[in-house]
Amino acid sequence: MSLEILQQEILALSKTEQLDLMLFLTNALSKKEDNFLTNEQLSEISRRLLQYKSGELQAIEEKDVMDRLYAKYKPQI
Repeated sequence: MSLEILQQEILALSKTEQLDLMLFLTNALSKKEDNFLTNEQLSEISRRLLQYKSGELQAIEEKDVMDRLYAKYKPQI
């Protein structure tokens, strides 16, 4: 399976399924010696995922997040 096909299939998943996949991948990566996430970061990801699934936390569309970041960190010319 090519990466492009895999990406398309991931985008077809529901937000909850995508978050489950993200948690699975994060846990899988945490088991590798070259782990780039700390245990504290992994715990925070798990905590936020549980909050999202319980309805306590709502997701923000990627475009909205990126728009906010670009506005906040736009270079001053």
